[in-house]
Amino acid sequence: MRRSRVPVCLLQGQHGALWWVQVNIYRHCSNLPINLFTSMAASQPNKPTMKEDGEDEMAGWWEKAAKKLRDEDAAKLKKKEEELEKEMKREERASMAMRAREAALVRKCEEALKKRLKDFQERTMKLWAIAAEKEERDNQIFMERVVKEAHLIRKRKEEEEEERKKKKGKGPCSTQ
Repeated sequence: MRRSRVPVCLLQGQHGALWWVQVNIYRHCSNLPINLFTSMAASQPNKPTMKEDGEDEMAGWWEKAAKKLRDEDAAKLKKKEEELEKEMKREERASMAMRAREAALVRKCEEALKKRLKDFQERTMKLWAIAAEKEERDNQIFMERVVKEAHLIRKRKEEEEEERKKKKGKGPCSTQ
């Protein structure tokens, strides 16, 4: 003999009940009557959610439940898509802000480099001007010394010539 438990709702067509029935099924055919309802356990009263004999209404309830679940799933999916879209927009804004900061940093570096180059050129030109002035002053001082020395040399030569002329005219060997 084989025994199995089957819910009462499957036997009676009722939903939501926790009635269990033990059904005795004989393996061999016999003339003995089969006792289908031998015991009941864990009984709870049925909740009046649907009409018991309204099979058409039950199909309507299922359709309503399915529609409700589809709507909830669609709302969840829409909400998730909106969140993903917000996250993508936030990431895009962050990326654009980062690129803007990088561009500003590059621009500042270029401006600083241009300023350093300009300052370097100005200082170099100033140093060259100072060096040129110094060289010109040195050349001028040197030229003044040259002129002075040339004047002294010329003066000495003139004096020597005068002395020679004076000697020529006074000496015993002089020819007049």
